[in-house]
Amino acid sequence: MKSNKKTALVLGGGGARGAYEIGVWQALRELGIRIDIVCGTSVGSVNGAMIVQDEFDLAVKLWQELDTSMIFDLNLSKQSAPKASGKKNSGRVGRGISLDEAGAYAREFLKKGGASASGLAAILDKYIDEEAIRSSPIEYGLTTVELPTLAPHYLYKEEIPSGKIADYIIASSSIAPAVQPHKIDGIDYIDGGFADVVPLELALNKGAENIIAVNLQAVGILRREKFKEAEESADFFEIITSAWDLGNVLVFDRSNSRRLMRLGYLDTMKTFRIFSGNFYTFPHRSFDKKTLIGADYAAKLFELDPTVIYTKDSLNETLADKIKAQRRIMKRELLRKDNHTLLDDSKPFKLRISESVNLLGEKLSRKSFAIQIADELKKEPDNHLLTSRAASKLIREELAAAHYLAAHIL
Repeated sequence: MKSNKKTALVLGGGGARGAYEIGVWQALRELGIRIDIVCGTSVGSVNGAMIVQDEFDLAVKLWQELDTSMIFDLNLSKQSAPKASGKKNSGRVGRGISLDEAGAYAREFLKKGGASASGLAAILDKYIDEEAIRSSPIEYGLTTVELPTLAPHYLYKEEIPSGKIADYIIASSSIAPAVQPHKIDGIDYIDGGFADVVPLELALNKGAENIIAVNLQAVGILRREKFKEAEESADFFEIITSAWDLGNVLVFDRSNSRRLMRLGYLDTMKTFRIFSGNFYTFPHRSFDKKTLIGADYAAKLFELDPTVIYTKDSLNETLADKIKAQRRIMKRELLRKDNHTLLDDSKPFKLRISESVNLLGEKLSRKSFAIQIADELKKEPDNHLLTSRAASKLIREELAAAHYLAAHIL
């Protein structure tokens, strides 16, 4: 990426997932990447305004303070309030919200026709400075959608009437039906994601030559033809997205926001080859390509912390501890009456593996299965069954993890 080229940062919509974008910004700052244009939809328009103001510490403070009650003016009564955990419907939906909570929020949204914009308006009044946005050398654009025509509006700061930037940010962020449409000069507007959830058009129209886009994988219209256009016309085009579930878009949780900022930072550093990995993060070139895949899947399988940067040594030490603990569980799994044949070495290994696959997720955990395969690979590294294409398709993650464990841990 050439630093003398016009650079755009395009921030997708995604509600509470927006904390991820602040992590992306942190990484870009550390990498010394100058941003000339910021374009955003929904929460991307909020974060974009903070970037144009060059208020990084203030943006971090905002996300560290945000919780759902600050955004949505919902008054949950005792009847609609979430029930105690352990009840029939206390499972989780996405990250950080139970089925009961989701039901309570849904009832309130329907009753009121959506939350009002008063919570977001109060936040913008505290954190957004229209004068600073207008005087900034960084160009700024956002999207919103007009009702009832559903006509998309792509607006740059110079096209927004004086005193109305916060209004248009609210309009861009009014996620129907959870949030009521926002009225500006007698016209109702809703979330820009109904037209363009990752608004590359705003960057392309401004002649951006370097484009960095953040896709939070939220519900909305993804204009794939604009992604193709960016690939063809821009000198540099990268999409930053997470391999992890970033959580429910309507649930603003402070601990998850901290997690998302960290993931956004690490994913950006991986995009620019400072670190490597898909789910997990390792110093660049710590592993060759094949070993990196195995290390990544092994870390994922044993549920390591994705916000940590792992060296070879720290990864192997952590995995060794996890394997030791899992072997105790594995022994109990395999000694169950209906599993005992898996320990019978007189059986062909192919049959034992076949039985293991049938028991996966029901009586045998994926961790135990990977250890079982790794043990066999340790004894017979060239086992044709475990190096076949069919095995790679059937048990791809477990097999890749097992190869890593056999070569580096066991």
